[in-house]
Amino acid sequence: MATTPSPAARSLFALDALYFILADVRGGLGPFLAVYLASVHGWDPGRVGAALALLGVADLAAQTPAGALSDATTHKRSLIALAFGVIAAGAL
Repeated sequence: MATTPSPAARSLFALDALYFILADVRGGLGPFLAVYLASVHGWDPGRVGAALALLGVADLAAQTPAGALSDATTHKRSLIALAFGVIAAGAL
């Protein structure tokens, strides 16, 4: 039986830093989006809440297929870059 080599400490630190930054971006995006939609576009609180709820449902629905894709691919760095690009495009 072949053994899988354990990742280097530097790789694990980089992955931890990546998750920390991504969690910070995701955590700050929701409140910013709520204020933006209410103040700039004049949305009422019900519409803002519905949009944020839809965002949460879409996030939940995408987690399993995204996890399966990241497990199946050998191009993990490209997948991470693509995910950051999608987040940046959505924020713009």
